[in-house]
Amino acid sequence: MTNGTSWLKTLCVFSLVAVGIITWVGLPPGASGKIKDGALEGGGEELYPTSEYGWLTYYMHEVYERYVVGKKEFENGDMEMAEANLAVMELFTNLSKEQLPETLQDGKKFDKAGYVASIDKLNSFSAEIRGNLKNKKWADVPAGQLDPMMQTCVGCHQSYNIPTEFRIDTKFKVLTHLMHEIYEIYKQAGPLLQQEKYDQALYCFLVLRGYIEEIPKNIPDVNQDGQPIDKALFEKTYNDLKIFNDGVVKKLRDMNWDKGKPLPPPRIVVDNCYACHTKAAKIPSPW
Repeated sequence: MTNGTSWLKTLCVFSLVAVGIITWVGLPPGASGKIKDGALEGGGEELYPTSEYGWLTYYMHEVYERYVVGKKEFENGDMEMAEANLAVMELFTNLSKEQLPETLQDGKKFDKAGYVASIDKLNSFSAEIRGNLKNKKWADVPAGQLDPMMQTCVGCHQSYNIPTEFRIDTKFKVLTHLMHEIYEIYKQAGPLLQQEKYDQALYCFLVLRGYIEEIPKNIPDVNQDGQPIDKALFEKTYNDLKIFNDGVVKKLRDMNWDKGKPLPPPRIVVDNCYACHTKAAKIPSPW
């Protein structure tokens, strides 16, 4: 886990769990599929990206998250997990190129060509690293220069005067971050399985493990409003997700996944998202 810019992303997607799961895998019993009128309009950008700028910000913070975690896994000697994180990072770099705004929030024109060039450079850098991992090596960066990941982040933030002081400082915020990462990466894995891109799907499920394992360490006593948290709910969430995720990883490693079979409806994901938003934390959502 990193405690840097990822909190902004958490704010941007506070209700993304609810919306994405509803539209992608269906509803649990008794749930309504209608999104409240106006829930995603106007000032809703801090809850759910409704503009190209919002989505670009969201995807780039996913890119940053994956790179930082991937490098940490490399430094810890786990080459497989380093590669998995970089592979999932590339999913988000490519998604980000599909959400390029004409202007930013302050009306300043966005340099689309410059952004695409920086992302292509980052993808090339990632491919170089992944090729080096078999020799337990990262990639060389000329002395005195930032690596392409930091060039992209720093360059964008400096060019458009975007603040960078975002911090996760409570267990509740950390837990929120963990659960939204689990949702987002799971969402990316579904289409990969349907497209029979099993190696890429496996990377997603490997990356999920780290977030799942952090759940028991970050269950707070109270939510953001000081109300007691149902710890037993999140302990069950951890156990259910771990069993489910490990089972999928085993099937993909053993090449035992039926071709064309979609990702099974993740009732444990759906049910726990609803339980948290409606019961454990009473977090507003656009349901």
